[in-house]
Amino acid sequence: MSTRSRPALALAPSSRAVRFLSPARRGSVRGYTLLELVIVLAVIGVVATIGSVRYTGALTTYRLDAAAARVKADLDQAARKARATSSVVYVQFDAASNVYRILTSDEAGKNAQGSTTAATGPLRVDLGADPYRVKVRKIQSTLVGTGVGFNAYGRPMNGLSVMLSAGGRERLVSIDVNSSAVSVR
Repeated sequence: MSTRSRPALALAPSSRAVRFLSPARRGSVRGYTLLELVIVLAVIGVVATIGSVRYTGALTTYRLDAAAARVKADLDQAARKARATSSVVYVQFDAASNVYRILTSDEAGKNAQGSTTAATGPLRVDLGADPYRVKVRKIQSTLVGTGVGFNAYGRPMNGLSVMLSAGGRERLVSIDVNSSAVSVR
């Protein structure tokens, strides 16, 4: 056995190895300055702000479109229900509470007598709550009242326009008494 020690394993110096292993070389490696970091953080902040504003606007538009589509679908459903049951079906809107209900003629009569409350109707949709969060801004009916009735053949007995609004945007849902078509604009 020899008493000679083995030489240490020699590594080829790379810039990464020298930077971490040699304290003498650390002074020559340049890092980021405080100014550069502040500029990067400012750019990230501006991009995040723009992104959040655009996201909020897109979310408002989505909620408004979803609410208008729901009103349209429920008006179509009321017409189908009137046709299927050969009875009159009403869709009543309440702009003050952002709610609408679908009622048969029997339920509408009970409501007029005071024995049915707004919460006990068969279908009650609150457009002011999640997931919609929109306001019923204006209701215009061709007859007296704030709704539309569908006769036993599923045809509207009167025209109706409902203006929905959220975040400065608006959608108009209307039903044409002549063609029975429900449109969203």
